[in-house]
Amino acid sequence: MDNERNQGTRPEMLDKALILEQTKQNSIPEHLSQLMAPYQNGKHSSAKLLVLLIHLVALESAFVEEQIFWKKQKQLKPVPTYGSFHLGNVRLLAQEPVVYAIQFDETVFSMILRTLLDEDMQKDAAIMPTLRSRLMIVVLGDELLVTLSPLAPSKQPGYSVSLSIGRYVLNVQPKNKPIYTRFQKLDELSLQLKQNVFQRMRSQQITELGTYLQPSLTGMPEIVYDEIFRHLNRNQLNIVANVNQRLNSLSKHQSNRRAHTR
Repeated sequence: MDNERNQGTRPEMLDKALILEQTKQNSIPEHLSQLMAPYQNGKHSSAKLLVLLIHLVALESAFVEEQIFWKKQKQLKPVPTYGSFHLGNVRLLAQEPVVYAIQFDETVFSMILRTLLDEDMQKDAAIMPTLRSRLMIVVLGDELLVTLSPLAPSKQPGYSVSLSIGRYVLNVQPKNKPIYTRFQKLDELSLQLKQNVFQRMRSQQITELGTYLQPSLTGMPEIVYDEIFRHLNRNQLNIVANVNQRLNSLSKHQSNRRAHTR
């Protein structure tokens, strides 16, 4: 695994799910399997399992529970402001037990999160308060209310989204099947959380620090990707494939096209 972190994703991994939104029954991200391994046996409520999935999306978005951050700080890699997903970090952190406070008979879950940024900013103690936020997850009948709010002294707003528990986690686990067979529509879940909560908070924090987001690879016409990707070697294409599902698909297409033209 260490070699994967240092050298990027192996070519054969392009066909495997790297992030939650790519999950299929026959293709499970390694960090999903890691995180859910302790919960394979025993009975777990659908709400609790959805909380674990929310935690996983937070990891993919460069948010880390604060106690785990201090424990693993020296092993974590910097995350630039123009991105948020680092495969090595996510896999490392998914091995740790999820840390959260539980209140009111498991109807309120909360944790303090730290935002991962580039190396220089991570070492600046003056900006540390800006990088802290509180994730609150409240069970409201058949729904979860997910709220991510900055901690004092910040006066910036927080962000929320309401999720239907049954839409993403089934009540019954098939006999002798992995626990993740209870999950469905994970691409939609990931999109809801990233767009409405985690990406908005990360952008807000970076802007508050005065570090404006650099241009992103996402959102450009496909003809532009073709022009960029033709200048990249195989290892560089593999690195680009880690960013998100769209770039994974485009870089894979470029790799396949090269193979057919040889």
